[in-house]
Amino acid sequence: EAWATLGAALAGSGDESGAEDAYRKALALRPEYSVARHNLGALLSRTQRAEEAIAELDRVASQGLRGREVQFNRARALFDLYRFDEAEQALTEALRVAPRDVESHVFLAKLRYMRGDDRFTRSLESALEQVPGDVALRMTLGDLQRRAGLAAESERDLRSLIAEGHD
Repeated sequence: EAWATLGAALAGSGDESGAEDAYRKALALRPEYSVARHNLGALLSRTQRAEEAIAELDRVASQGLRGREVQFNRARALFDLYRFDEAEQALTEALRVAPRDVESHVFLAKLRYMRGDDRFTRSLESALEQVPGDVALRMTLGDLQRRAGLAAESERDLRSLIAEGHD
Protein backbone atom coordinates (compact mmCIF):
# COMPACT_ATOMS: atom_id res chain seq x y z
CA GLU A 1 0.00 0.00 0.00
CA ALA A 2 2.89 2.35 0.66
CA TRP A 3 4.06 2.00 -2.96
CA ALA A 4 0.54 2.71 -4.25
CA THR A 5 0.17 5.72 -1.96
CA LEU A 6 3.57 6.99 -3.06
CA GLY A 7 2.39 6.58 -6.66
CA ALA A 8 -0.68 8.71 -5.94
CA ALA A 9 1.47 11.36 -4.27
CA LEU A 10 3.89 11.44 -7.19
CA ALA A 11 1.05 11.59 -9.71
CA GLY A 12 -0.45 14.48 -7.75
CA SER A 13 2.82 16.37 -7.90
CA GLY A 14 3.17 15.80 -11.65
CA ASP A 15 5.86 13.12 -11.54
CA GLU A 16 4.14 10.70 -13.91
CA SER A 17 7.22 8.54 -14.45
CA GLY A 18 7.82 8.18 -10.72
CA ALA A 19 4.14 7.44 -10.15
CA GLU A 20 4.15 4.72 -12.79
CA ASP A 21 7.24 3.12 -11.25
CA ALA A 22 5.65 3.18 -7.79
CA TYR A 23 2.39 1.63 -9.04
CA ARG A 24 4.30 -1.08 -10.86
CA LYS A 25 6.31 -1.86 -7.70
CA ALA A 26 3.06 -2.13 -5.73
CA LEU A 27 1.70 -4.54 -8.35
CA ALA A 28 4.91 -6.57 -8.38
CA LEU A 29 4.37 -7.15 -4.67
CA ARG A 30 0.60 -7.68 -4.93
CA PRO A 31 -0.61 -8.30 -8.50
CA GLU A 32 -4.25 -8.46 -7.34
CA TYR A 33 -4.10 -5.01 -5.71
CA SER A 34 -6.93 -3.41 -7.69
CA VAL A 35 -6.50 0.13 -6.36
CA ALA A 36 -2.88 0.27 -7.56
CA ARG A 37 -3.90 -1.27 -10.88
CA HIS A 38 -6.72 1.23 -11.32
CA ASN A 39 -4.42 4.14 -10.48
CA LEU A 40 -1.90 2.85 -13.01
CA GLY A 41 -4.64 2.54 -15.62
CA ALA A 42 -5.84 6.07 -14.85
CA LEU A 43 -2.30 7.40 -15.16
CA LEU A 44 -1.80 5.62 -18.47
CA SER A 45 -5.11 7.03 -19.69
CA ARG A 46 -4.16 10.59 -18.68
CA THR A 47 -0.81 10.24 -20.45
CA GLN A 48 -2.51 9.01 -23.63
CA ARG A 49 -1.21 5.46 -23.48
CA ALA A 50 -4.68 4.20 -24.24
CA GLU A 51 -4.02 0.57 -25.17
CA GLU A 52 -2.06 -0.02 -21.97
CA ALA A 53 -4.66 1.85 -19.94
CA ILE A 54 -7.51 -0.27 -21.25
CA ALA A 55 -5.62 -3.47 -20.49
CA GLU A 56 -5.10 -2.37 -16.87
CA LEU A 57 -8.65 -1.05 -16.44
CA ASP A 58 -10.20 -4.18 -17.96
CA ARG A 59 -8.14 -6.26 -15.56
CA VAL A 60 -9.39 -4.13 -12.66
CA ALA A 61 -12.98 -4.62 -13.81
CA SER A 62 -12.44 -8.38 -14.01
CA GLN A 63 -11.33 -8.20 -10.36
CA GLY A 64 -14.68 -6.66 -9.48
CA LEU A 65 -13.79 -2.96 -9.22
CA ARG A 66 -16.33 -1.16 -11.43
CA GLY A 67 -16.82 2.29 -9.93
CA ARG A 68 -17.34 5.61 -11.63
CA GLU A 69 -13.62 6.31 -11.80
CA VAL A 70 -12.84 3.02 -13.54
CA GLN A 71 -15.49 3.65 -16.17
CA PHE A 72 -14.50 7.30 -16.64
CA ASN A 73 -10.83 6.45 -17.14
CA ARG A 74 -11.77 3.61 -19.46
CA ALA A 75 -13.92 6.02 -21.49
CA ARG A 76 -11.04 8.46 -21.80
CA ALA A 77 -8.75 5.72 -23.13
CA LEU A 78 -11.42 4.42 -25.52
CA PHE A 79 -12.01 7.95 -26.77
CA ASP A 80 -8.29 8.34 -27.51
CA LEU A 81 -8.54 5.19 -29.65
CA TYR A 82 -11.58 6.56 -31.53
CA ARG A 83 -13.73 3.78 -30.06
CA PHE A 84 -16.57 6.22 -29.48
CA ASP A 85 -19.45 3.74 -29.03
CA GLU A 86 -17.54 1.94 -26.29
CA ALA A 87 -16.51 5.24 -24.70
CA GLU A 88 -20.16 6.30 -24.61
CA GLN A 89 -21.12 2.98 -23.00
CA ALA A 90 -18.41 3.41 -20.35
CA LEU A 91 -19.61 6.93 -19.56
CA THR A 92 -23.20 5.73 -19.38
CA GLU A 93 -22.08 3.11 -16.88
CA ALA A 94 -20.16 5.75 -14.89
CA LEU A 95 -23.36 7.79 -14.69
CA ARG A 96 -25.40 4.76 -13.67
CA VAL A 97 -23.08 4.45 -10.66
CA ALA A 98 -22.85 8.22 -9.99
CA PRO A 99 -25.80 9.96 -11.70
CA ARG A 100 -24.84 13.43 -10.45
CA ASP A 101 -21.19 13.32 -11.55
CA VAL A 102 -20.59 16.53 -13.48
CA GLU A 103 -17.31 15.40 -15.04
CA SER A 104 -18.91 12.33 -16.62
CA HIS A 105 -21.92 14.33 -17.85
CA VAL A 106 -19.65 16.91 -19.49
CA PHE A 107 -17.47 14.28 -21.16
CA LEU A 108 -20.52 12.36 -22.42
CA ALA A 109 -22.19 15.53 -23.73
CA LYS A 110 -19.01 16.60 -25.53
CA LEU A 111 -18.61 13.15 -27.06
CA ARG A 112 -22.21 13.15 -28.29
CA TYR A 113 -21.95 16.71 -29.57
CA MET A 114 -18.77 15.88 -31.46
CA ARG A 115 -20.60 12.97 -33.07
CA GLY A 116 -23.45 15.24 -34.24
CA ASP A 117 -26.06 14.12 -31.71
CA ASP A 118 -28.75 16.82 -31.47
CA ARG A 119 -29.68 15.55 -28.01
CA PHE A 120 -26.13 15.64 -26.68
CA THR A 121 -27.24 16.76 -23.18
CA ARG A 122 -29.94 14.12 -22.70
CA SER A 123 -28.16 12.30 -19.86
CA LEU A 124 -27.81 15.58 -17.99
CA GLU A 125 -31.45 16.45 -18.61
CA SER A 126 -32.48 13.01 -17.39
CA ALA A 127 -30.45 13.47 -14.20
CA LEU A 128 -32.11 16.83 -13.67
CA GLU A 129 -35.54 15.20 -13.91
CA GLN A 130 -34.51 13.10 -10.92
CA VAL A 131 -32.95 15.98 -8.94
CA PRO A 132 -34.29 19.24 -10.41
CA GLY A 133 -32.76 21.33 -7.64
CA ASP A 134 -29.15 20.28 -8.31
CA VAL A 135 -27.50 23.63 -8.98
CA ALA A 136 -24.22 22.14 -10.23
CA LEU A 137 -26.01 20.05 -12.85
CA ARG A 138 -28.16 23.00 -13.91
CA MET A 139 -25.10 25.25 -14.24
CA THR A 140 -23.37 22.53 -16.24
CA LEU A 141 -26.34 22.25 -18.61
CA GLY A 142 -26.38 26.02 -19.15
CA ASP A 143 -22.65 26.08 -19.81
CA LEU A 144 -22.80 23.17 -22.27
CA GLN A 145 -25.64 24.86 -24.12
CA ARG A 146 -23.62 28.09 -24.29
CA ARG A 147 -20.56 26.30 -25.63
CA ALA A 148 -22.68 24.59 -28.28
CA GLY A 149 -24.02 27.94 -29.50
CA LEU A 150 -27.46 27.46 -27.96
CA ALA A 151 -27.48 30.92 -26.45
CA ALA A 152 -31.25 31.24 -25.98
CA GLU A 153 -31.53 27.91 -24.14
CA SER A 154 -28.49 28.69 -22.03
CA GLU A 155 -29.77 32.13 -21.11
CA ARG A 156 -33.22 30.76 -20.23
CA ASP A 157 -31.82 28.08 -17.95
CA LEU A 158 -29.25 30.34 -16.29
CA ARG A 159 -31.78 33.17 -15.75
CA SER A 160 -34.06 30.60 -14.13
CA LEU A 161 -31.29 29.72 -11.68
CA ILE A 162 -30.69 33.39 -10.90
CA ALA A 163 -34.41 34.00 -10.39
CA GLU A 164 -34.42 31.20 -7.83
CA GLY A 165 -31.71 32.98 -5.89
CA HIS A 166 -28.67 31.03 -7.13
CA ASP A 167 -26.42 33.95 -7.94
